[in-house]
Order: sequence, then structure tokens, then C-alpha cells
Amino acid sequence: MSASKSEYSICLACDLPYVNPDVIDALFGCAEENNSDAAIPKHPNGILEPLHAIYGRSMADACRDAMGTGEHTIRGAISLLDDVLFVSVESLRRFDPDLRTFLNVNYPEDLGVMA
Repeated sequence: MSASKSEYSICLACDLPYVNPDVIDALFGCAEENNSDAAIPKHPNGILEPLHAIYGRSMADACRDAMGTGEHTIRGAISLLDDVLFVSVESLRRFDPDLRTFLNVNYPEDLGVMA
């Protein structure tokens, strides 16, 4: 992120076969409109999608600071940001009605869900 020429960057996990560009655009819009340090999708049950999120340049410093204290999770870095916008995944259904953009494939049995 510190090498990015943009104010905001996307962080995506490598196991997301159905990333929806309209959802990504909406998340970028949320971050930019609110001048947030991050725009992170949040499910109604409180589960976050930190590896399907938009981060501002301040996330690079937050990651360095978190690792400097022995915290090696993205959630640890997020906790150091000043202005995090949690975006309801329900608000993203207009772009992806089934929210397939968040479907990840971690195990062979997950492939059956993709059909």
C-alpha cells in the first residue's frame, strides 16, 4: 500500500473466485465518500470481510505498527486505524444478490458450493 499511487487500495484474498467488480467499485466509493481509512464489509452476524476490503494509505503504517508490537493479524492492524467504515453486506446485494463475491474456496468440498 505504501507503494501504491492511489489513495485507496483493495485487499483481496486469493481464494475468491467470484469477485464482483461492482461490489469493489461500491466499496471504493464508500471509502472515498467518507474519507475513511478503510471500508470493510460486515455481515449481519458481525463477521467481517477484511480480505475483501478497501484500505487507505494509513493501513501500511497500521500494519507496520501492529507487527512491531507482535500483532500479526489484519484485525490487529485494523484496530489501529482511526476511521473504519463497516459496510453492511446487505447494502451490497443490489450489486450481487447472492453475495457470491464473498464465497471463498478453502477445501475441496467448497467446490460443490460453486456450482
